[in-house]
Amino acid sequence: MFSRFYRVRYLLTILSFLILPIGYSQPVIDPNRPIKMVIPWPPGGGNDSLGRGFAVLLAEKLGQKIVIENKGGANGIIGAETVARSAPDGYTIMFHSMTSHATNAVMGIKLPYDTIKDFAPISQVASLDLILVAHPSFPAKNVQELIALAKTKPGSISYASFGNGSMAHIAG
Repeated sequence: MFSRFYRVRYLLTILSFLILPIGYSQPVIDPNRPIKMVIPWPPGGGNDSLGRGFAVLLAEKLGQKIVIENKGGANGIIGAETVARSAPDGYTIMFHSMTSHATNAVMGIKLPYDTIKDFAPISQVASLDLILVAHPSFPAKNVQELIALAKTKPGSISYASFGNGSMAHIAG
């Protein structure tokens, strides 16, 4: 009969042999293969500019080429679908607005992907602050006055945002 000590030791030895192949099953990284960064916005905008700047830094850090692919349209849905349908090999990443990616999922839009299951967040790269501005002749000079004015003149005040489903649209 084995003592308890030997049974535990035997079990741990067996477990270590079962775990050993995990280290050898990692994917092989090909440093010559470029990483595709999908930016789900048209070229020239703020997200594109920020994504391109980030791609330069990422390429330097990884020692690997980053190829930008703009897939604008539908508040980022077209580009996100491209990434969701790409091979899960680590060579396709997306530089997306966190707010648009999240709001698309909750706005009642039928998405061609699952926002939670089809994507794995890597890092937050930047944050965006919104400001509320008006023409100098606009009667409200602060938020409280704007609310009071909107209550006295319902439907008479309009605002602009940078797109339906965007953070500015939701905030407005």
